[in-house]
Amino acid sequence: MKQRPSSSTAAIQAEAEVWFVRLRAYDCSAHERRAFEAWLAAAAEHADAYSETQRFWDSLDLLPHERDARRRHGQAGGTEALPGYGSALVWGGALAVAAAAACVAFGVRSTWPGRSMTASRDYSTAPGEQRELTLEDGSHLTLNTDTRVRVRVEGGSREVELMRGEALFDVAHEPGHPFHVRSGDITIADLGTSFDIRSDAADTWITLISGRATVTRDRDGAAVELAPGDQFISSATTWRKQTVADLAMVTDWSSGHLVFRAAPLRDVVAKVNRYGPPRLVIVDDSLGMLQISGDFRIGDTDALLHALQSALPIRVEKSSEGETRLYLRR
Repeated sequence: MKQRPSSSTAAIQAEAEVWFVRLRAYDCSAHERRAFEAWLAAAAEHADAYSETQRFWDSLDLLPHERDARRRHGQAGGTEALPGYGSALVWGGALAVAAAAACVAFGVRSTWPGRSMTASRDYSTAPGEQRELTLEDGSHLTLNTDTRVRVRVEGGSREVELMRGEALFDVAHEPGHPFHVRSGDITIADLGTSFDIRSDAADTWITLISGRATVTRDRDGAAVELAPGDQFISSATTWRKQTVADLAMVTDWSSGHLVFRAAPLRDVVAKVNRYGPPRLVIVDDSLGMLQISGDFRIGDTDALLHALQSALPIRVEKSSEGETRLYLRR
């Protein structure tokens, strides 16, 4: 999408509306998002027009195509989120499923620094949904399934609290204005990096993709420096750093993939179940150790089950409770 000259208020408003719709399209590209950021930063009038467009559609709750998509998928409530889409799966000695996800963007920019924001704002995704956010400082967040964050960008302070789930951060570099992410009793601080953080009831995993960051713990002030490829694990009994061999396996979900490399089936099932029904259950424990490698497309559970039955000694049964149970085929 090419930028057009802005000759009048009406023309700028029309451009804002085109961008708003384009950013929510399933095939929206990273190049287009960067072009949008350039357009947004080119003039204060562009940011004002986009904010006005966003407020208008927020007042209507959902764009028509989003509303229809939610009806088809039995979803309700929320904005700026669409379910992932599935397609074909192939098998070549190991499980391999191609992937894609809806491209959904949310962006509002104002002058940085020196703006004022009086309250924090929460963003969330339902099981199976993913969502992209562009914060007022230009930082990008991608929320994974069943995730909730609280965002505050105020004056020189940039803070996000991960209350549950997983998020991928691409932090805008702002000297003198560290970006802080809190999860439980730990805080991640950086100036301009990319990292993934996932939290459940017991554990938190922080994986640094690029740049440098510091992880600190509230109760004793312990601190750990992270370099690219480092993963930090924190829980009630764990406080340690390790090296990740394949960063793509950490961030696969952000492009609609679940990537496995000789992963036990029990781990595959646990990861797939994070994305919503049908819930997979391994009935025969011996199946849990069977190893799988490949790329699984989020949302294509039927294709996954077909491939499992074709390549492994697995029998699938659907229960009256809505579960899909995996048995050893004898």
